[in-house]
Amino acid sequence: MQGEIGDCWMLAALGSLTLRKHFLENVLPKDQGFQDDYAGIFHFRAEDSQWKAFPQGNITQKPQSSPGAQGRGPNPAASCHHQCRKGEAEVLQGSYQNLNGGYLSDALVDLTGGVQVQFSLKDPPPDLEEILKAADKSRCLMGCSTSGQSRRNIELRNGIVQGHAYTITGAVKIPYKNGWKHIIRIWNPWGHGEWKGPWSDKSPQWDHVEPKYREALLRNKDDGEFWMSCKNFQEQFSWLYICNNTPTFLDFGDEPYTTWSLNSYTNLWRPGLPTRRNRYSSGAASTNPQYFFKVLDHNPKTCNVAISLMQKHAEHVQDEKNLKIGFFITTENSRVLKQIFLRIRDVTSYFILSPGTYAVVPAATEDQEFEFLLRIFIKNQDYHENSNSPTSPVLSMDVPRQNQDISYKALFLRYAKQGSTIDASQLQQLLNEVILQGLASDAQLLRLMMLRYGDASGRVGFSDFVCCMLRLDTM
Repeated sequence: MQGEIGDCWMLAALGSLTLRKHFLENVLPKDQGFQDDYAGIFHFRAEDSQWKAFPQGNITQKPQSSPGAQGRGPNPAASCHHQCRKGEAEVLQGSYQNLNGGYLSDALVDLTGGVQVQFSLKDPPPDLEEILKAADKSRCLMGCSTSGQSRRNIELRNGIVQGHAYTITGAVKIPYKNGWKHIIRIWNPWGHGEWKGPWSDKSPQWDHVEPKYREALLRNKDDGEFWMSCKNFQEQFSWLYICNNTPTFLDFGDEPYTTWSLNSYTNLWRPGLPTRRNRYSSGAASTNPQYFFKVLDHNPKTCNVAISLMQKHAEHVQDEKNLKIGFFITTENSRVLKQIFLRIRDVTSYFILSPGTYAVVPAATEDQEFEFLLRIFIKNQDYHENSNSPTSPVLSMDVPRQNQDISYKALFLRYAKQGSTIDASQLQQLLNEVILQGLASDAQLLRLMMLRYGDASGRVGFSDFVCCMLRLDTM
């Protein structure tokens, strides 16, 4: 699968992508093939959490290192890898050489438009096995990598390659002897070269597994895919990467109807704004862009807020070219609660926050302009009281009771004087006249609605308006 170019990071991401049809069809739109309508062009969509289309055809190839020959042939998966690989090269300014050396986490985000998390396996979270199971169950993309940048692509005696990226293709818990065993399935994007230790293809551990599990899980052939225990996984690999549209990999142990809401903002960091070197203060809040959010639910055992800050101009550049960016989280009284700064493209972190109102303040350590994308994910756990089982998610698809005969679009346009958004006063008028039918809306409710569904300028677009109406129907 991999040629001379050091693009195992991209191939590992593509390997994970091919396992998740819902993501694959976003990247490679359907109804494309090599049949009569094939004109030498495939449409490929990806990049920085917002889909863009790239018809890929003429791509510069480095002589003697083109991976093209490995993608042609009868194998659909190989062709898929090849087309996505060419498409990503097109994104990276039209050259395969730009695929040389990159980050698996960045590739996962580019291919899904999602949010990612990285775990150091040298200091893994105590609930790593549960995280892996939750990620696999919710159809996340997963990958891992080994250390050894100075000795990259050196295969050890145990079959593991140093300085290499792999795809995680499964995580299960099976009966083993008198207990249970967590095992992880991993794929080498080279298409060969496998782990030779416990739980490998010919290891004696499989003799103690019930035949129905062994037949379902074990494929004894040199295809680069292998199983290993969670313990060996932590010993042999350095980093675990997980990516999905929302942070479902943090939902282990939660009720099955937990949902995540997303607020997304694109803005420009301008020179002259206070930087981290100036230290954040309440006075800096008037000049720093700041974004408010409200936490309603709280479980002290699991994260309920995820924040991702990405510098949009810095895609696929090396660390030394990235700005050192990050963000503060402040409370209502401007007390700095958290601060994180890293010299990477995408700074993402997860928090356990008590109910309340918070602000995210993006910042940089250098006085330099850059465009950023900020995303705030908030976990919601809304259930009807006095019920023995979970009810429908927060966003019910029923039409609000008081206006079932009015379409959302017509209702929105009636009050949106500018045609595309409504402000707080227009939302209040709509609530009073249509939803509440003459009853005055509560000021606190209005503030919460604007905080939850409004953008940074205090206006509500149509899609957020629909979410707002659906939410009101559940109250």
